[in-house]
Amino acid sequence: MDLVEREGALAVLRAALDAARADSGQVLLVGAEAGGGKTSVVEAFLAALPGGVLVKRGWCDGLSTPRPLGPFLDMAGQELAVRLEAGATRTDVLGATFALVDDAGPLVMVIEDLHWADEATLDAVRFIARRISQTRTVLILTYRDDEVVDAHPAQELLGELGTNRAAQRLPLPSLTLAGVSALIDGTGLDPAVVLETTGGNPFFVSEVLRAEGEELPASARDAVLARAARLSPPGREVLDAAALVKLLIEGKEEPPGPVAKALNEPGHVLPPLPNLFFTRDSCMVVGDHVMIGSMRYAIRWTEAIIMKALFVHHPELANAGILYDGSAERRVNYTVEGGDVHPLRRDLVVIGFSERSSPAAIDQLASTLFEQTEVCDVIVVVMPKESTAIHLDMIFTQVDRELCAVFPPHFIGPERLPVLQWRKGESMIRECPNIFAAPGQCSHA
Repeated sequence: MDLVEREGALAVLRAALDAARADSGQVLLVGAEAGGGKTSVVEAFLAALPGGVLVKRGWCDGLSTPRPLGPFLDMAGQELAVRLEAGATRTDVLGATFALVDDAGPLVMVIEDLHWADEATLDAVRFIARRISQTRTVLILTYRDDEVVDAHPAQELLGELGTNRAAQRLPLPSLTLAGVSALIDGTGLDPAVVLETTGGNPFFVSEVLRAEGEELPASARDAVLARAARLSPPGREVLDAAALVKLLIEGKEEPPGPVAKALNEPGHVLPPLPNLFFTRDSCMVVGDHVMIGSMRYAIRWTEAIIMKALFVHHPELANAGILYDGSAERRVNYTVEGGDVHPLRRDLVVIGFSERSSPAAIDQLASTLFEQTEVCDVIVVVMPKESTAIHLDMIFTQVDRELCAVFPPHFIGPERLPVLQWRKGESMIRECPNIFAAPGQCSHA
């Protein structure tokens, strides 16, 4: 695969070589995610080296027990191995590794995959880097910048190199839409779709090209699984949680049959949740309690499940209990959504009777509020059958303790909406003159 959008990185590497040939050695930290093109850039640079430049190259390996000084053993061969077996001192080992760069030069030394380096290798790199400017060497260190974070063993070394004038970082960003377009030119693939699918990762783009229509190339899948296997248990938990969240929000489409394909009407094993942005619909906090919405449309049922899980299990969302669990509601015409429920005070709740909330469910919720909370009065606003007023919060919303925003035609004048009041302990519903007078008629006003 051709290199694209890496011309700038190659120019930096060539400039570092020019400096080294002028007796000012350099360290280049080439960082990118797995598949980000680190090795490809390095190999393109090495392939274009002028004559007379020596190359030494070694690798850190992702072994459960890393090889001590692995990349230096690759470069020095048997001589360094014999010293280590003979019990060489730390000073001897550091001297032997520095001797690899202390040539007449010019020299390009490459250490791949520093994120897998053992402590001895990191110490040797640290020792060489502090003296690199006295040599005619370009030291190239490749590493996964999304793995060398926080307490990673290589993080301290990278921080130290940040103050070394002879060292510079060379991050390789993901490909842009233009870069993806250049790579897939002539294939008939949609660059925007490929970019979204691969995140602009050069390796994944190349695998999509090789897959010729497969949903996920095996090599790309194996690369992802291999990285996941190396995560710590907490890291795997985060990854699993992220995958679950992605599945719940994006849904899972069922493989279409011939008719579904012909009519372009796929089914879903799990529906997507575009309305999850509107979290007020699927839940509402009332005092110290929570109500989970019983959604008018079945496709939004998963939203209620998610909200229930959050309020039952998340420690930062601890509450006094779920008053009404709409996720478990299976009765016909029992729907109530959070956008219709407005707690104005601890003793007063306003509920909209809208196309999304039914009288039976409002009765159920109000009775529960009377039994389990401090609420003594429920005000019900009878909503119009209009698409601009499918929830009460579209025409009435409390924005502060003593302040609300309303759509005036529905609350002021001869065409104002009916407003009902239900007081705790009473079986009769009374009508109020308007929404503004209703709170004053409540028992604890």
